[in-house]
Amino acid sequence: MNPLHPVPEGIHRATLAVVDLDAITHNLRAFRDLLPPSVAICAIVKADAYGHGAVPVSRELEAQKVEAFGVATVEEGLELRRAGIQRPIMVLGYGFSGIEAAQAHQLALVIYSPGTATRVSRAARRMKKPLSIHLKLDTGMGRLGFLPDQWRSALEELRGNPWIHLEGIATHFSSAESDPDFTRTQIDRFEEVAGQIRQACDGEGPRLHAANSAGTLCHPESVHSMVRLGLMLYGAYPEPGLKTKVTVKPAMTFKTHVLFVKSLPAGSPIS
Repeated sequence: MNPLHPVPEGIHRATLAVVDLDAITHNLRAFRDLLPPSVAICAIVKADAYGHGAVPVSRELEAQKVEAFGVATVEEGLELRRAGIQRPIMVLGYGFSGIEAAQAHQLALVIYSPGTATRVSRAARRMKKPLSIHLKLDTGMGRLGFLPDQWRSALEELRGNPWIHLEGIATHFSSAESDPDFTRTQIDRFEEVAGQIRQACDGEGPRLHAANSAGTLCHPESVHSMVRLGLMLYGAYPEPGLKTKVTVKPAMTFKTHVLFVKSLPAGSPIS
């Protein structure tokens, strides 16, 4: 039998998930064409790059000069560092440990609650080594992020720590592809608080990032200085209407062989 697709040595399955790195490069460039040159792209490669393979995907994207990567855990960031990835890596939601490992491997931590601010600040003072952070604001998503009455005391604690570097301020849209009014509300809340934080930082300008893939397309006013591309980087549309705004290619296909065809008499039971 002539196989319809090559099977890697040591693989004894009929079905393969085939990842097209050229498609991911195409999708990255499609968004590049829509963005001002000054806007950075953070490629979200959490959960093994949505199942596409975090290491090969990140190597390809780094070769294409993507500015940063986003991962879910410290362990995911360490995997990329061990694979030789040099670009900045942001850990979107670390747990109760891993701060020392993040510092040692230059992973920036997202701070999203008073508790995380305290843990990180104490660890940085103990290590006496620089640690980069991003503050995440909850503007309506209802998941990780500081509520409006929480960030001031956390910022004061972090700002008073000489080992902490505030690298960015972030939020996350809940429905940028489907609810423009609520997304506009989120943008307004984010810009108001981000302005207050910058004012509290004596005018220092940490990087602002709010827009995901859908936000980048549907709310260009939200792109600020960096966007975070996730699903659409891999060719998946969160809402079919977005196909009119940009053309992305699916990066993964499933290929298989037919193993067995059996003819049964009419009326035969089928398992």
